[in-house]
Amino acid sequence: MKRRQLIQGLLGAGTTAMIANWPGYALYSTRPEKAPEVRRSMLGSSALPDLSELDPLSDNERPSQLMAASQKSSTRGEVVVTNIDTRDADTMPTSTKSATVEVTNKLNTVDKVVDFARNYSDDVLVGETDVSLLVSTFNRLKNLQQTIGYGHFNLVSFDEAITFAKRFSAVGKFSKGELEFVERVFFTNAADYGFYGQKVTNQLTSEFKKSELVKVAGSGHYIFRNDSLAYYKKLKSDVGNSIILTSGIRSNVKQLYLFLAKTLRVKGNLSRASRSLAPPGYSYHGIGDFDVGRVGWGGKNFTDDFADTDEYKKMLDLGYIAIRYDHGNKLGVRFEPWHIKVV
Repeated sequence: MKRRQLIQGLLGAGTTAMIANWPGYALYSTRPEKAPEVRRSMLGSSALPDLSELDPLSDNERPSQLMAASQKSSTRGEVVVTNIDTRDADTMPTSTKSATVEVTNKLNTVDKVVDFARNYSDDVLVGETDVSLLVSTFNRLKNLQQTIGYGHFNLVSFDEAITFAKRFSAVGKFSKGELEFVERVFFTNAADYGFYGQKVTNQLTSEFKKSELVKVAGSGHYIFRNDSLAYYKKLKSDVGNSIILTSGIRSNVKQLYLFLAKTLRVKGNLSRASRSLAPPGYSYHGIGDFDVGRVGWGGKNFTDDFADTDEYKKMLDLGYIAIRYDHGNKLGVRFEPWHIKVV
């Protein structure tokens, strides 16, 4: 049996993961004085994955807001030196990169949303003991996506992910520690680190009914057949063929992958990661919302630059724009002009 046939067969099966007795200790560091050591260990780790080929969604900060290394600080509550990865910024020649120092003072939620691409002194970091699990879990998910394919990975449930990981040597079985880590990422209250949106699913192992989904040609993404598909078709008819679906349905597994990728990109800062995208379980992409962009724009569609396009302005004029995460919102998420609110 070919790998693709096997994957499709397993996706249609009701697999059940044997997950029990997972500990419920905190995902994040409860000892602020240890935060610099956590970040330093991540920066110096030879096990860090290659982040240069991540989906644009996992690194959707405006390149002009990427920070240069700041002066180091060692006292409790201050932010340690970070070297922000600007490789993705280099692929966008129309952007400008500016050097700014990291913010070390505490600000309210609205201020942080407006200036989301900085580190703040009260940001919450991944716990010191979880750094290696963050890296290994991300790598396993990345290998899983490469093995089963981008489209399938958008839909795969956690039970299915466990089954595939066992079956394919290129992925490898999730360790007990990794399974425990995934559970803590999913069930930790995101408000503890600054995300105040509603949790849309409390079931880590939730699955989609494949009969309710359809793949949108030319996008690589799936969308719900009901209101989401009708809304997308009408939008595309009214705005024109320069609009394309850039992100449709995302399972908990896909959202977990994106969230871990962002957390790695920002050196373990959970608060900063959640200012760029919803943690797993909190994404409306799992129940109907979708993203659109301008054909040929790639990662730029996930920056504020999209709000300056003719496509966005036409969508605004026609009444398609009902921003879920608007400017200066109190949910803790950056402005997302590309996000279409359906639900």
